Amino acid sequence: MKIVIVAGADRTGKSTLCEEFKKAGWEYFHFEKPKGSPFEEYAKFVTEKLPSMPADSKVIVDRFSYCELAYSKHYGRKSDLDAQKTVWLENEILRLDPSAKVVYCSTDLWSNWQRIEDEGKGEFKSMAELVELRKTYEAAVKWSHLG
Repeated sequence: MKIVIVAGADRTGKSTLCEEFKKAGWEYFHFEKPKGSPFEEYAKFVTEKLPSMPADSKVIVDRFSYCELAYSKHYGRKSDLDAQKTVWLENEILRLDPSAKVVYCSTDLWSNWQRIEDEGKGEFKSMAELVELRKTYEAAVKWSHLG
């Protein structure tokens, strides 16, 4: 099994990159904001869904625990996911694919901000908030075992 996880702030090219993998025949999974316990949702994916797939599967994951770590902080919502649980999730992934990787997508800050403003959803009040979100992502990906 081959597993690649794509992480990064909104409008940095994650889904575009994943679409290219999908076109090349990779199985695509996209995580949205967790509906209940983030940890349970991700743990179920790595302990039930991934192991049930054929051994020769190629899997691309758009968003994962790194995204929840960043966005729960950004939105100030409680989450049962932390760095220790993310490492546990990574170790489960590494059992399935010892060469699994996380890819961090980033664009230049100005282009990223312009795309966010153009979309107009209002999830960021300032560029400073986007900078903080990106710092949280960068920190999570930096200590990742999947780097």
